[in-house]
Amino acid sequence: MGCAVIWSYLELFGTDRLASLLLVDQMPCALRNPAWTGAQALEAGATMDPTGLFAFTDRLRADGDDPRPDFVTEVVSEGIGADELAWLVEQGQTLDRRCAADLIFDVATHDWRGLMAHIGLPTLVLAGDSVNVPIASQRWMWRQIPGAQFARVPGRRGGTHFPFLENPQTFNDVVSQHLCAHRPG
Repeated sequence: MGCAVIWSYLELFGTDRLASLLLVDQMPCALRNPAWTGAQALEAGATMDPTGLFAFTDRLRADGDDPRPDFVTEVVSEGIGADELAWLVEQGQTLDRRCAADLIFDVATHDWRGLMAHIGLPTLVLAGDSVNVPIASQRWMWRQIPGAQFARVPGRRGGTHFPFLENPQTFNDVVSQHLCAHRPG
């Protein structure tokens, strides 16, 4: 969801106060439009269908079992430590369930693909191997953003949806290289 915040910022305020961008493992549109071709769905990273999105957000809004722990478990590697997983689940539950459902719905239904070609900053698209964020969508974004760089943290090295946590050394190395190369001057 962090990329959606960045993309919203760019739409609202432009790039004047920014030196570079780091986009980590988020598809430009999560909800698949039934009218899209397979190629369009792949470039968008559209892994959700309307029925699944409504089922998830309705369940999140309800007072029953919270689906967020299951979701977090789906986007981490099998080798994640119990303490790290517990921390991620705890962090994911800090937001009120109804607010979380609204946020997920908004992020899933917004199509950011049109913005990519207009990003005029040095950008690093960093992809993990998350089952929820197709690598094809990350490569598509990289090709659309003028001058962007691409890095992938493979799953066998902690490259899931949370590479900063599961493989901090590789993540920090890649991010540091990008930031050092694009220092404000």
